[in-house]
Amino acid sequence: NAIGCKWIYKLKTGVDGKISHKARLVAQGFDQSPTDYDEVFAPSLKATTLRAALVWAARMKYKINHLDVETAYLHAPLQHTIYLKKPLEFTTDDKTDCWKLKKSLYGLKQSGYEWNQCIVNELTRLGFV
Repeated sequence: NAIGCKWIYKLKTGVDGKISHKARLVAQGFDQSPTDYDEVFAPSLKATTLRAALVWAARMKYKINHLDVETAYLHAPLQHTIYLKKPLEFTTDDKTDCWKLKKSLYGLKQSGYEWNQCIVNELTRLGFV
């Protein structure tokens, strides 16, 4: 079964005060069948653990770096076949009413898990883990 989707609209103000319009298409994961996913758990860091690590790094005079992967979930390949109902705003000549997703999408139950698997695999491949 194809799952639904919806648009999320947001106004963002830049550091220069300029307003920009953002839109994100998200899956309506509450429509997902349990056969569409196996795992949904994705680890997260506790704030106290982060603070302790930062204090330790500062005492050791370590240089601290961080990174942000924009639209992170959209980079993660899916392990299951998922079809998304095409938004009404999209009209094409092919007459299809749904899309087969190639990558994870915000709103899917397994998106956090899929992203974690993707980044762990990449960091391992690069020798960081």
